Amino acid sequence: TSHNLWSLNALRAAVRVARMIGESGDAESWRRLHDSYQNSVLKALEASAAPDGYVPTGLYKFIIGEAARKGISEWHFDQDFENMLLAWPGEALLPSDRRVSGTVDRLHSTRYREGIVTYRNCMHLHHYITVNSTMQDVVAGRDRKALLDTYHVLLHCGSTFEGFETVVFPWTDRDTHPDIPPPHAWCAAKINGLLRNMFVVELGGRYGLDEGKRDLRLFSVISPAWAKAGERVAVENAPTEFGVVTTSMQFRADGADVSFKAHFHDQPRDLVIHIPHFVELVDFKSDAKRASRDGVDIRVSPDMTQTQLQWRIRPEVFRRTRQDLLLMYRREHKFWPGTRNEEPPAPKGFLTREEEDLPPAPLSFIVVRDAWQREYGRRFDAFVKAGGKPITVTAPALRA
Repeated sequence: TSHNLWSLNALRAAVRVARMIGESGDAESWRRLHDSYQNSVLKALEASAAPDGYVPTGLYKFIIGEAARKGISEWHFDQDFENMLLAWPGEALLPSDRRVSGTVDRLHSTRYREGIVTYRNCMHLHHYITVNSTMQDVVAGRDRKALLDTYHVLLHCGSTFEGFETVVFPWTDRDTHPDIPPPHAWCAAKINGLLRNMFVVELGGRYGLDEGKRDLRLFSVISPAWAKAGERVAVENAPTEFGVVTTSMQFRADGADVSFKAHFHDQPRDLVIHIPHFVELVDFKSDAKRASRDGVDIRVSPDMTQTQLQWRIRPEVFRRTRQDLLLMYRREHKFWPGTRNEEPPAPKGFLTREEEDLPPAPLSFIVVRDAWQREYGRRFDAFVKAGGKPITVTAPALRA
C-alpha cells in the first residue's frame, strides 16, 4: 500500500516540477500516466479497505507469513508503517474520507501503547511511525488527537530530544537494540516536520497537482496550555511552497489575534485558520478581502494581515483529561503471536477511586507526563511484587 501511495505522490510531484521549468510535453505525458495510475490506486484502496475504513498494509490479496517465506511469521513484518499516509503528504484521499479516520482510529485502538504506535503486534514501541498517523489527524482537523500524539512523541524523546526507531519493549526499560541506537535521524526529521506542520502546512489540490486549489493552513494544532491571556505562539520566516511567511497567534482572555505577513512567489488559494478543539467560536473579524466560516476553520484570502477570533472555552472539555489518559494506557493490547487481524480483545481498563476524583486539567505535556509516570509506577510496583528484579544502572568507573 505504502509503495503505491508514495508512487502516486511522486508522479504528482514530477508533473508539478515539469510545469515549473516549462517542460509542458513531459508534464502532459506524466499527467496522463498519473490519471490512469490514480484510478487504479483508488480502486485498490476502496476494494481493500475494511468495513470500518481501515486500509491494510497490502492491496487486494497478498501473501504473507510462512506462505511467503519459510520461518517468517506474519507478525514479524506485516505491520502498519506507511499505509496510513492517505491524506498527507500525497493526498491520495481527502482528509474527510472515512478511510483516513478509519485507518487512524484502528491504529489507536489496536496498535498504540504508551501513547505511540507499536510494531510486531504490539511487541515493540515504534517512535517515528507515530508521526505518520498523527499527520493524518493534523490535516483532518482532529487537533486533540494530534496534540495527544505529539505530547507522547515528545515524552519518548531523550533529554536532548533524541528519538529512536524501535525494538523498545513497552512499559519496561528504555534500552534500544544496539544496531539501531538513538539519536535516529529519520525520527528527528519526522518530529521536526510534525512541529512545523502543526503551525504552517500546505494542503489541497491533490498535492498541488490541481493548480489554484492549494491552501496554506495556519495553527492546525494549538494546546489549551498555551492559550493564556498575554501568551503567544509564532512562526517566523518559515519557508513554504508559496514563499516565506511569518505568523503569530496572540491570546486574549476571550480569544486570539492572528497576524500574518508573507513574501509570496506563488499565492495559495486561501489561508485557513483552525479553531482549536477546546473552544467555541463566538465571532471573528478579518481585514482579508474574503473571509468565511468553513466548519471548524476560518477561510480567508491570502491578503490577510490580521484576524481577530472571539471564543469561549467549551463546558466540561477538561473534566476527564487525566482519567482518559489512564484508561487509554490500561486498554492497550498486549503482544500476541497470531496474525494482525486476530488480535485478542483489549482489557476494559479501570480507575481507582482516587483517580476518579482527580481534578479537571487542560491537556498539556505536564499532564501527559504525570499520567504516564503514574501508570509506569503502578506497573513497576506490580512487577516487583510479582518477583521481578529491576535492572540496576550504575555509572562507569572514572578513569585515573
